[in-house]
Amino acid sequence: MASVVVAAVGLLTARGSAVLQDLDVQRRELPQLVRLTRSGSLPRVRDLSDPLAWGVHPSAEWEFGRVTPFIDRDVGPEVVKRLLSDRCVLIVGESTAGKSRLASETVRRRYGRFRLVEPLVRAGVPAAVQLVVGAGRCVLWLDDVERFLGENGLGRHHLDAIREAGGERYVVATIRAEEYARFAVPAGGRQPVSAEAGRDGWDVLKGMTRVDLSRRWSPAELVRAAEYRDDPRIVSALPHTDEFGLAEWLAAGPQLLTAWRDGWAPGQHPRAAAIVAAAVDARRVGVHRALSKGLLERMHWSYLEQRGGARLRPESFDEAMEWVLTPLYATSSLLIPRADGYVAFDYLVDAPGQQTVPVATLTSLLADADSDEARQIGWFSWISFHPEVAERAYQQADRHREGSLAAIDFMIERGEGRAALALAEQVIRRRQAALTPDHEDLWDARKTMAYVTGRVESPARAYRMFQQLITEATDVLGEGHQLVLRARLHCAEVAGLAGDLATRVKELDELHVDCVRLLGEYHRTTLTIRRQRAVASHLSGDPETAARICRDLLGVLPAARAEAELGLQIRWLLASCLADLVRHHESLAEWDRLIEEDTARFGWRSAPVLGLRADRADAVGKAGQPEEAVQLLRQIITDWEEHSDARSDRELLLCKRSLAAWEGTAGRPEQAVTQLRHLAALTQQSFGRDSPEVFACLQRLARWMVKAGRSDDAQQLREDLLVHPWVTRNPRATAALALRAEFAGSVGEAGDPARAADLLRAVVVDRTPVSHAPDLDLLCWRRDQAIWEGKAGAPEAAAQQLRELAALSAEQRGPEDRHTIGLVWRMADWTAKAGHIEQAISELETALASARRALDINDETTRSIAESLQYWSGQIN
Repeated sequence: MASVVVAAVGLLTARGSAVLQDLDVQRRELPQLVRLTRSGSLPRVRDLSDPLAWGVHPSAEWEFGRVTPFIDRDVGPEVVKRLLSDRCVLIVGESTAGKSRLASETVRRRYGRFRLVEPLVRAGVPAAVQLVVGAGRCVLWLDDVERFLGENGLGRHHLDAIREAGGERYVVATIRAEEYARFAVPAGGRQPVSAEAGRDGWDVLKGMTRVDLSRRWSPAELVRAAEYRDDPRIVSALPHTDEFGLAEWLAAGPQLLTAWRDGWAPGQHPRAAAIVAAAVDARRVGVHRALSKGLLERMHWSYLEQRGGARLRPESFDEAMEWVLTPLYATSSLLIPRADGYVAFDYLVDAPGQQTVPVATLTSLLADADSDEARQIGWFSWISFHPEVAERAYQQADRHREGSLAAIDFMIERGEGRAALALAEQVIRRRQAALTPDHEDLWDARKTMAYVTGRVESPARAYRMFQQLITEATDVLGEGHQLVLRARLHCAEVAGLAGDLATRVKELDELHVDCVRLLGEYHRTTLTIRRQRAVASHLSGDPETAARICRDLLGVLPAARAEAELGLQIRWLLASCLADLVRHHESLAEWDRLIEEDTARFGWRSAPVLGLRADRADAVGKAGQPEEAVQLLRQIITDWEEHSDARSDRELLLCKRSLAAWEGTAGRPEQAVTQLRHLAALTQQSFGRDSPEVFACLQRLARWMVKAGRSDDAQQLREDLLVHPWVTRNPRATAALALRAEFAGSVGEAGDPARAADLLRAVVVDRTPVSHAPDLDLLCWRRDQAIWEGKAGAPEAAAQQLRELAALSAEQRGPEDRHTIGLVWRMADWTAKAGHIEQAISELETALASARRALDINDETTRSIAESLQYWSGQIN
């Protein structure tokens, strides 16, 4: 058989023939692994004249030809330039943007005499790469490259081998933007692909030069399209280009979507619609392999029954399959046949209005999933509120790999932090035994161990672990290795969690400078660090700076060719900043857009969307509508609990904590106390008494006890919390310092203002060395210290300290910032108490004028200043 294949190759060099003889696969398997001609040879590019053979979607109205003439795209010269300079190009764009057509036309124009090497399945990648390396003058064609990523598929080492072979060997790949985003999630973001699978896939994707192709056509491209006035398909598509891309319309994507949705009607094609829904959901989950006819038959039943079953008068399964494979409107079919099954037409996968993926689909896909697919199914099952399927999926993934860490985040979110730590330690030991000391997987396990330590136990200890890891990994892997850069980012983050704001900002700024130097200003990692710098500003009480950074980032994302997921994370942060800046209309509009987009991806009642809905409810409360916030949060919690199977869930507990706060703000502090007391018990049951979640809940309970008139109970609870295990492990964390400041307030309210001032002075001393301006927490603690000193009998000192703070706040935050105005008011009030009433009245008039300009006339601060002015004016009269 080997001699027959080698003879059939014919024009391959002797070296190429030897490679075929040395392939690690049986000769009889080769036709199932890579595309060959009928005679068994590799095809020449020029012989594949039909664009459909390259994966191009056919256009409507076949009487004019199965495809339209190719219209040059603006990025065409960029593709050629990148091929010549790097030899590995990845074209990224939305469904039906024209990726395959652009790529295939570029290859056909420039490399017609070359051999085309195209793997048919993931398992064919190693053989395909060997052919490329051995033969030379080849193009490795990877349309929809995500199909070839994962276990036993395309790896970074394959690209390296092709580059090292030199000569005229090229790699041309395409990928939908949605799929690209699954692999390209920055640190700290949602993780649609598991950490290990995402890392491997991302290493491949970033190993190719990215060129973006827009679905919407540019004015110049439309002018070129208009030249084909003799083609009625192009003429009919041009009026729709304000809404659809030209290639999108020509491929009949919108018509196919309508046909699928209309197919659900009784007596039409309901079984076919159910089959399409099953195939679409497989790709939404992240399973990109072709699905067998038998699997589709098993999967479609749950969709059909959910819509009405027999009442829809469904057709037979064979009739349904015939319809979904028939080109509608003489164009692409709803399902695309592959060598080993069927996949959904990709335009349908990205369509808005998707429903929740049924649990039966997840279990069916899991039955024969490989390890990468199992991890992906585990993540999707978790966000879809199927923890039992998620657990099975992660267990299945663990069996396929040496010491998998896929379940770490899953375990932490369900309250198994200690078990996550134990798993990380176990994986490190297993990898130490199985791998060399400099193996990247071992470094990754140590990084994960530090990450889990920071989330579960102690950010301060995690910081020390990251510091040691960075030092050692840099020596072995180099300063520009992605693992080293990610570890530095995590290190800066845990420094902030440990309360060291100065170190967090310093390390983020240094890391940004290094990434610009090593990777470039617009690299994904560089942009991620800028986003984290915005997060640091927001957490320090400076939403204005954070919002400015976010807007700057959103402005460069198109030029940076950054993935959609990073844009979503930046917009989430921007919406939060806008709410804190009292720009409520803008904030709510951004939340609404984010919810709409994630609903299209995951469903209205999925965990990501429920989280966004809770964020929007908080924004509604900040806009002065606490009752509406309460109603929204109650509905969100109802939806969450209806689907969560009463599981432990960190996000659900946060949502309930938010509800308690808005109940109190709406005038029901006793209700807030009751809810938080119950929630603290539930959180302790789920996460353990020593957890940061329990501490945070009890800290908020004490605050609402004060507002409910239970100051003695609050003081006792705060005193108990001072020795809480999380506080003793993290004494300089912001939350721990805030507890000490709140305890000082309780002491002062109990009648000992001098001790309260001393306690606050100690908090300020501990915070000042690690502070980074503007530090709103430090500003507030210094303000409270001055007030208690005044109440202890030193009004002059209080007025002077508040005057200094007001000047500092005006410099850092602006003269009409809410906090600056509040400080001027308190400064004037203590100036009057020190006997300088006329001066105080003048300062109060200035503060009131600023408040009326910057704040609402009914704002609490504005009203308080007016009342104070009225009181002191009465005293002087």
